[in-house]
Amino acid sequence: MNFKKNLKDLFLKERTYIITIPYNNKYYLYIEGLCEYGGCIINNNFDIKEIKTFCIEIIEKRTHEASDYSIDTYNLTLDTTIKELFKKVSKEL
Repeated sequence: MNFKKNLKDLFLKERTYIITIPYNNKYYLYIEGLCEYGGCIINNNFDIKEIKTFCIEIIEKRTHEASDYSIDTYNLTLDTTIKELFKKVSKEL
């Protein structure tokens, strides 16, 4: 994982509004790009400009269920690096 990449890089690479990235041996992150009102984006043509906020869930690899941990996404932007995101996650676990 290239920790210098930002969320925008990952969304552009996958060309979808939902991405997952491994965090460690126990968890992965489910990241959904949301519209400005916090709703899911329903659009067949991916457009990075539609992503205004995020829903990020910490998922247990063993069960593929959301863990009891949550992340405050208020200050996250598309320019947030993976390193910065992982720092936020480590504070919650």
